[in-house]
Amino acid sequence: MLADGCGSQNKNSTMIATFGYWLTNCAPSNVKIVELIFPVPGHSFMPADRVFGYIEKDVKNKEVILYPSEYIDIYERYGTVRKLGVDYLVKDWKSYSKDIMKPPGQYHFKFAECKRYYVTRVKNKPGRFLLRGEVNYKSDLGVAKSVLKPSVSSTSEFGIRDVPPFQNKVSALKLDDVKKLLSNHFGEDWISALGTNELLFYKNVLEDTNIGEPDYEEHCEYLPEVGIPTIGLLENVVVSEELDTNTDESFAMERDIEPRVYKPGKTVLKKKTKEAKPQCEIIYDASERLIIDKVYFFEKLKIISNHTPQFGCNLSNLNIIGETEIGLYAKLKLSCDMCKAEFIINTSDPHPTENLDINTAAVSGVTNAGIGLEQFQGLCTAMNLPIMTQQMFDKKHVVICDHWEKTAYHAMARAAERERQAAIEEGRVKDGKAVIDVIADACWSKRSYKNNYTALSGAAAIVGRKFGEVQFLGVKNKYCCICDRAENKGFEIPIRLKNL
Repeated sequence: MLADGCGSQNKNSTMIATFGYWLTNCAPSNVKIVELIFPVPGHSFMPADRVFGYIEKDVKNKEVILYPSEYIDIYERYGTVRKLGVDYLVKDWKSYSKDIMKPPGQYHFKFAECKRYYVTRVKNKPGRFLLRGEVNYKSDLGVAKSVLKPSVSSTSEFGIRDVPPFQNKVSALKLDDVKKLLSNHFGEDWISALGTNELLFYKNVLEDTNIGEPDYEEHCEYLPEVGIPTIGLLENVVVSEELDTNTDESFAMERDIEPRVYKPGKTVLKKKTKEAKPQCEIIYDASERLIIDKVYFFEKLKIISNHTPQFGCNLSNLNIIGETEIGLYAKLKLSCDMCKAEFIINTSDPHPTENLDINTAAVSGVTNAGIGLEQFQGLCTAMNLPIMTQQMFDKKHVVICDHWEKTAYHAMARAAERERQAAIEEGRVKDGKAVIDVIADACWSKRSYKNNYTALSGAAAIVGRKFGEVQFLGVKNKYCCICDRAENKGFEIPIRLKNL
C-alpha cells in the first residue's frame, strides 16, 4: 500500500491498527503480510494529486459556493462521490487503536522516522500481528515484534464503534466565521427572513454541531516553500487565481524518467494604469539550490543579454518563469518583460566534450564512494539540491559500468604489453615469444552457516610479477537469474553474465 506520509491522515498508529484488524480478521488466509510505504513528503507525486488539482482549480473559479451540492457537482466531474451516512459509515478506528495498541512512543523502533511498515500474521495465533518499521526504502534492518498491549490476546476482543455522521467537533472560531459570512451575504436576520429549506444545512450545522477543538494524533510533514519576486517589490499587486498546477502533461512528466516539470507557484499581475498595459511577473520558488557550470552558464547568458537592442533589452529584463529538472541540472525558462521573448538555458552542459556531464559524474562518484542512491538522495536533500530519480541513476550507472569495463580492458592490455617488452629487454624469450612471470590466484566466498555452504560466484586474477599490474581478471557464476530466464523463454542475450 502506498500513501502520503501525513501523520494526521495515514502515517499513524490508527492506520496500523486498521490493517492489523483486517489482516487478522478479514483477509484471505493466503495473505500473510501487508507492506505500507510512505514516500518522502514534498518529493513524491501521487495519482490522486492530479484529481485534487482539478478540483481546486474549479473551486477557485467560483466566486461564491453556497450549497454543499455545488461541491458534490464538482467532485463528480473527476471521481465517484460516496456520501457519509448514506453510502458508508465511519468506524472509530482511533479509539480502537488506543484500546489494543501501545502508544507509538513505546514501540521497539522510532515510529515517525520510518518510511516502510510491515504488518505480519503471527503463526498459530490468528488474532495477533507483528509490526516492523524500516527507516530506509531498500535496506531491511528492522525487527518484527508485537505492539499490542500485554493484556490484549486478540485483535477481535474489542468492538469497533460506528461514528455517527455529522458529529465531528468544530471549533467555536470556525462556527463564528460561518455566522459572519452568512450575515454579510444575506443580512443579520438571515435565519428568519429566508425560507425554512433554503439554508437548512447551515442552520443544522450551527444548532447541532459539537463545539470543541478537533484533536489529531500527529501533524502533517511538509517541505516549506519560499517565494520571492524576480523583479520589484510586492506593492500594488493582486494575485491571479488562474493557476493550472496539475495537468495531464505535468502528471505524465512526473512519472517519466526525465524531464520533471515544476511550474511556478503564483502569477502576479500589476494593476492596470493608463500609461501601460499590465505586465506579468512571476513569484518564483527560489528555495531550492542548483549546481551551475559557471563558464557554460555565463556564456549562454552573454548570448541573450542583448537579444533585442531596439527595445533596450538586457539581463535585468529577464524573469524565470519555469524550470525543468533533469537529474542534478535544470533547464530554466526565461522571459523578457520588454519584448516578451522566451529563452531556455541549461544550468550545466548536458553534452560536454572534455569531461562527464554532471549526472554521469555524480553516479561515478557515488559508486566510487561505496554508497548508493538512497544515501546520495539524503545528501542532496540536506543541501537542498534536486534529487536524482531511480531511473536516471540506473541509466547513468549502466553507462559508467560500460566505460569502466572498456577502461579495465585497455589497462590490462597495456600492462601485458609492458611486461612483454620488459621480458624481451631482459632476453627472456622462448620460440620467439616473451616469457612473462605472473602470479595467479582465485577466490570464492564461504558462508558461516550450513555445511560447506560455498557461494555460487568466484573470481580469479593474474598479476604481472615485475610491475605488479593486473593482466587479467575474470568472474564466474554457476547461476545467473538473467541468463536462466532468457534460456527458459528462448531469448538470446548479447552478454553471458555467468562468465565475465
